Amino acid sequence: MGAATEPRHSDERILSVNDVQNAILLADAWNAIRENVGPLMEAHEWSVRDLSGGFIRLRARSGLDVIVTCSIKGDKKRWLHVSLAHRDRLPSWDEIVDAKRALLGAEAEAYQVIPKESRYVNIHPYTHHFFHCLDGDVLPDFSGLGDAR
Repeated sequence: MGAATEPRHSDERILSVNDVQNAILLADAWNAIRENVGPLMEAHEWSVRDLSGGFIRLRARSGLDVIVTCSIKGDKKRWLHVSLAHRDRLPSWDEIVDAKRALLGAEAEAYQVIPKESRYVNIHPYTHHFFHCLDGDVLPDFSGLGDAR
C-alpha cells in the first residue's frame, strides 16, 4: 500500500479514520436532536451557525452560544457534549435546562460533571457543559431517599 498523498490545494486535507468516525457520530447526534431544534429555533430565535468542522453551533438571540459535539468515549458509548456560553457571564440554570429540553427533550437525561482537579479543563471562563449518552441512561435513579426501585 502506497504512502498517503499530500493535499492538492491548501484548503484540502486528508481525512483520518477518526475524522470520518466523528462526522458519522455528529450525523447521529444531529438526527437525535434535529426534531427538537426546529421548535427551539422558533421559540428563542436561534440560528444554526455551523454544521461543519465536527460540531453543530447554534446561537440564541440572547447571545447564548451552544456547541454540540459527539464522540465515543472509553466506555464505548456515544456521548453528546453540549457547551453553553455567553461572552460576559455564565449561562443561568434556566438557560442550561431550557437548552437541554430544547435539544434532547424533557425526558432525556443529561449530566453535568465536576471533575477531579487533575482532569479539569477550562478554555472559556463563561461556559457550562452537559453530556448525554446517545446509547441510553447510564446513572442509577438518585431521585429518592435510599434505594429507588
